[in-house]
Amino acid sequence: MKQFVWPHYLLPQKKPLQNLKYVWKLGSAIVMPTVATLSKLWMNYFNTVHIVNHRVFLDALQRNYDEKRSALITISNHNCCLDDPLLWGAFYPWRWNLIGSRHRWSTAAEDICFTRSLHVYFFTLGKTFPVIRGEGIYQSAMDFAIELLNDKQFLHVFPQGKVVEDQEAIDPNQLSKPFEQLSLRDPVDTERSYDFKWGIARLILEAIDFDSSNNSSKYLELLPFYHIGMNRVLPNVKPYIPQAFKKVTVCFREEGPIVFDKKFIVETCCNGNYKTTTRERRIGITRYLEWEMKRLKLRTMREFHKQSDKK
Repeated sequence: MKQFVWPHYLLPQKKPLQNLKYVWKLGSAIVMPTVATLSKLWMNYFNTVHIVNHRVFLDALQRNYDEKRSALITISNHNCCLDDPLLWGAFYPWRWNLIGSRHRWSTAAEDICFTRSLHVYFFTLGKTFPVIRGEGIYQSAMDFAIELLNDKQFLHVFPQGKVVEDQEAIDPNQLSKPFEQLSLRDPVDTERSYDFKWGIARLILEAIDFDSSNNSSKYLELLPFYHIGMNRVLPNVKPYIPQAFKKVTVCFREEGPIVFDKKFIVETCCNGNYKTTTRERRIGITRYLEWEMKRLKLRTMREFHKQSDKK
């Protein structure tokens, strides 16, 4: 099998925004609004999308676009192969859809989206970059993502790393206590099988310079959301044909983005212990995000069934 080579000619890995070629910028300015417009038409006119706390998302994105004080990451579950871009088309107002620079950067599986030259051009112009599954958290995609975050860009990540049709109910009693009181939050328990990949924790830690010797004041905003119904819009079985007249429910975190800085990571994710190892910090961050996502899942399931009961 031919080894994948990072497309440096399209996506420079060092200071990518400063080194992107004019031709790429022109092509992306065409591809992004076109895909976003088609996605919005499909989701908002041929399907029904119910968004809870939509204003939270719009406000976070507006701050990132206008102020550039910190990078913005969104994370979500991955329900079907067209979660991205279809959901973004539904989230954005029309005027935002037409501005390529407002759109997210995102990862895409190298073995699915970057197998042919034409696909490489299309997906990179769509502000996606290739991640090689199984290569771990120290690969070119992660380095590229950190460069984007250093430039205070908007990045979306699927922390599960693959499509997962998770419709199992959640026990509300598991979420009745604050995260700090849960027994699962012990960061030294390395035997547990994690749902989220550790790559998201690496991005957060390096984006805020956690290991910096100086007293860094850098922070990062992360907004989770959960959605149900996208696997009905695009069933995960052949022939993979998008469907119409389906209902999708999306919930953004009601409290707004989580602000990750050194203090928050130590006090909330690491039990107040400043002497944790990098591995322990990654585990703590990953578990915290899983807990937040489970809370969102419970809320989304309630909203989804409420909408389904309406005639």
